[in-house]
Amino acid sequence: MPGRSEAEIVWAFQMMIGTMLYIMADGGRAKHLSGGVCDPEDVEGTMRLILPLLLHGMRGPEF
Repeated sequence: MPGRSEAEIVWAFQMMIGTMLYIMADGGRAKHLSGGVCDPEDVEGTMRLILPLLLHGMRGPEF
């Protein structure tokens, strides 16, 4: 991550891990709130949506 300080890289990694843990520990909340449309147990669907968001956050101009 050229141009990023060590602190920015560490915080970005921590935020990425935190997001992933939150999704994995969902307990059905997203599925309930979305009427079944968002299902963290659908790993492929979840990764298809969350990876671009996480990567954009890490590569973007600001955190």
